[in-house]
Amino acid sequence: MDFDVAQVFSETSKRLKGAVREIFVFSAEKTAQKTTGDINMIWKDSVDRVKEITFFDKNDMETVYSFGAVPGFMDRQQQSEAADMVIKELETIEKDIEQKKAKEENMFRSCGVLCGLLISILLF
Repeated sequence: MDFDVAQVFSETSKRLKGAVREIFVFSAEKTAQKTTGDINMIWKDSVDRVKEITFFDKNDMETVYSFGAVPGFMDRQQQSEAADMVIKELETIEKDIEQKKAKEENMFRSCGVLCGLLISILLF
């Protein structure tokens, strides 16, 4: 039983939002156009197209790029397992980013209060 990679990208994009959704939409469009036979190159091109609007660092980008090697080169079971592994890595990255964000929010809030106190002291 064969499946259409463009359709898989398209269906997946419907369940996502933001920059990640755009990666899947662009990949679906390019795959449907059959501009190139290499799904991995289409995926990398799609990721490069939206990476300016993401907050991924270099290691995060490597994880996202690695997902492009999943479709088309393995059977469905292996593709599913590889995709699950990439998703787990991305979830871990997301948790790390959320923790970093919370930590930095506290720091900036404290800096704001201290700067406000400093300005009050200097003015009075």
